[in-house]
Amino acid sequence: MYHAFRYMHGYIFIAQCKHRTIVRSTAYFGIRQPYEIRVIGINAITSDNAVKMRILFGTIMRNIEASMMYVVDVCCQIAQQLPDSHIFIYENNSDDITRAYFPLLQTLNQNIHIQSETLVMAEQLELCKARTWDNKPCRMELIAAARNKLLKMLDTFGVQDDDYVVMFDADMDAPLNIQQIVMRIQTFPQDVDAIFANGMNRNRRTYYDLYAYRDRENLYGPEIIGDSFWNNMKSFEVTTHRQILSGFGGLAIYRGRCMKDNSYSAVPTADLDALYKSLGTKTGRPTLKHNGVLLGMYLFGTGPFADGVSINPNDIFYVNNSGYNFPVVCEHSTFHARLTMRGQGTFLLDPSLHYFSTH
Repeated sequence: MYHAFRYMHGYIFIAQCKHRTIVRSTAYFGIRQPYEIRVIGINAITSDNAVKMRILFGTIMRNIEASMMYVVDVCCQIAQQLPDSHIFIYENNSDDITRAYFPLLQTLNQNIHIQSETLVMAEQLELCKARTWDNKPCRMELIAAARNKLLKMLDTFGVQDDDYVVMFDADMDAPLNIQQIVMRIQTFPQDVDAIFANGMNRNRRTYYDLYAYRDRENLYGPEIIGDSFWNNMKSFEVTTHRQILSGFGGLAIYRGRCMKDNSYSAVPTADLDALYKSLGTKTGRPTLKHNGVLLGMYLFGTGPFADGVSINPNDIFYVNNSGYNFPVVCEHSTFHARLTMRGQGTFLLDPSLHYFSTH
């Protein structure tokens, strides 16, 4: 069976038979060379020794033309190796040719669920508490809102506690290795709630997702320590398994129960505040304003207050940061804080689970 898809930069040809799928691009699509996928002779993982499991994949995207052939590759792998798995894609506001790939994806894999929409500026602003100086919406809050749309798609489909949910970023610099992911799920430790990838930048060596990374030596993001966070980030290599407080690295494998009654937020939440307090966080006596500009706020402070400053040592002062007029935080931190506070907070960073980022 053959298919041809015409795009502004050339053609994509698909040839399919029982044990082989070839996708050939005649154009570059932002990738370094014409891209070809060959999935040859790989049997579906349904043998007697396979773990009986349902694996769901989810991603969000916007303007990722340069990575879409890698997404195509991933969809081919899943169709060949995990024919009972489902893929969920939420996209909004792309103005490149990202959306033009959707018919191709649905041809390659019949179990793809795509929600695509365009949000006008008023709708984007309504999703955000934080603003830039010129009243633009907060990028991190828009990402969190997109991830929540993806969670809604999964919830509507019906995620079960014993499912595995693979969340990944679509702006990748190489396709995911589905066999590697399946092998990791087959050996998923019983007491672990999520496993995060060793997400590496283009040097294929150092961990890139420092904004999402938290451990007991690196507890706080800019919501606590301000923009000094960005100035003091230090790259590192992941060579051993690490139990951490939060992370992502472009790819994470969750138990299905983690998706239930949870959401992403790019501003601090009550669960994050409770987690910080349980870790002994003290923010001292902050400076509330500089030249009349508010520098932060007690989002969950109970006081009493004196001149706007809480005299309760347990109240946490959250700092406006990253060019916004409100404390913003990595959306993965709040998602994982919710899990931790309800007893599902055992997270591993796995050096052998690879994700290659465009960042």
